[in-house]
Amino acid sequence: MNIPKLSIIIPIFGAEKYIDKCLNSLINQTYGIENLEIICINDCTKDKSMDVVKKYKQKYPNNIIIQNHKINKGPGGARNTGLKLVTGEYITFVDPDDYLELKAYKYLIPKMQQNNISLSCFDFIFFNEKEHFTKPKHPSSPLFKKEQLISNSELLKNNAEIIHSMSVWNKIYSRELLSNIEPFLENQLFNEDAKFSLECFLNSSKIFFVNKKFYNYRKEATSNAATNKTYTTKSSYNCHLMHHNYLETIKSKYPSLRNEINIFHLNNWYQFMHNILLENIVTFSKEDKNCFYKATRNIYSKINIYNYKNKTHILQRLLPLSFKYSFSLNSTKFLYFILYKSSKTLHGIYRKIKNT
Repeated sequence: MNIPKLSIIIPIFGAEKYIDKCLNSLINQTYGIENLEIICINDCTKDKSMDVVKKYKQKYPNNIIIQNHKINKGPGGARNTGLKLVTGEYITFVDPDDYLELKAYKYLIPKMQQNNISLSCFDFIFFNEKEHFTKPKHPSSPLFKKEQLISNSELLKNNAEIIHSMSVWNKIYSRELLSNIEPFLENQLFNEDAKFSLECFLNSSKIFFVNKKFYNYRKEATSNAATNKTYTTKSSYNCHLMHHNYLETIKSKYPSLRNEINIFHLNNWYQFMHNILLENIVTFSKEDKNCFYKATRNIYSKINIYNYKNKTHILQRLLPLSFKYSFSLNSTKFLYFILYKSSKTLHGIYRKIKNT
């Protein structure tokens, strides 16, 4: 049986400190560098990331491809550029600040080839400069309890947790599958890969889930702070709202996914709401605030906590418990909380709630 080529797409921006470890984990894959095509997209990075890439290019001229953007297009745009260059039978995506276990591709690709699998998903672990640590309990965890091959019909019927597995970096795709999938959304701050991932699930005849932590995902406190700040922008709001509207169309097509989509809305929108209320409460126009309130009310009004096994998890997102305040379970008070369009500060909202 021939050994198929794997194309690896890496969007590169601001990864000078990390790209060496990332590339080192790829060229040393036991699958063999001769079977890899590493496509590095320079998304107008301003640091010395590409100097590192060029050194690897000199050593592996036939396996590393460099493509430069004239303007920054974001991770989605960079991945789209990479997809136009691939020649491998299989395709995967890696973020430049992460790295893979060395046996990952040798384990996954043969299984995909032998069983005619178009999509495989593997588990991951968080790390920072000090330690590796298991990711917190996540709604997608049931997918990775054991190694399993699931048909598309079974997936939609019994594994709605796919809604929470929207990242592209812990997956391998057949080139044939991606030929039928719409490109990534470009210039998106958030969720640029969510629609892409979900469409892949919906269009795959068989999906292979692997309970091995092959992917190491960097999670630094500094990057989290930067992410939280980015969460508060108007463009971030538009990204979240666009994805929310897309998932509403999916709910109508696939009723079995309804509950998990609602939970996804809670997790995703909750983070956004949390940060925008704390960091950027007065920068939206009156129209923006009204729109934000209506979208939030729409999401939360559809949640029936009695439909879910983990009611505590849901309640923690129905009520803003992480705001360092303690509120009773009162939907009216919560709606007053998010109805901040007439308030100038978080404390103003808190006083309003206290007085109701």
